[in-house]
Amino acid sequence: MKKNWIVPLFLVMVLLTGCGGSGSDAADTYTPAELDPAATYYADIDIADYGVITVQLDLEAAPVTCANFVELAESGFYDGLTFHRIIAGFMMQGGDPLGNGTGGSENNIVGEFASNGIDNDLSHER
Repeated sequence: MKKNWIVPLFLVMVLLTGCGGSGSDAADTYTPAELDPAATYYADIDIADYGVITVQLDLEAAPVTCANFVELAESGFYDGLTFHRIIAGFMMQGGDPLGNGTGGSENNIVGEFASNGIDNDLSHER
C-alpha cells in the first residue's frame, strides 16, 4: 500500500533529528548545504508491516530543515530506525537512534520559527 502525502511543516519537523527549539544559540547551530530551490524533494519512508509512505518536503517554508533531513537521509542516518511515537490520524515521530525521543544526530539546526528570527507564517500552535 502506497500513500502520497504532502507533509505539513510540523510533521517534517517531527520526522527530523537535530532541530533546535525556540531560542537556539546561532553559534551552536549546524548549517547544511543548500538544496536546489527549483527542485521538488520527496522522501520514501519504508515502514515494516505497512509499506512505503512518500512525503514531499516543503523547501520554501523550511529550507534548512529540509536540507538537514536530506543530508541525514542520504548519509544513511535514518536506516533501520523506528517510529518511537505514533498517534493514529495525527502524527508519527522518529529519527532518534535511541528510540525514545531523547536522542538525535550531532546536527543542531535552528528551528525555523519567528521566535528565532526566521520569517515563517505557518501556524505552530497546538
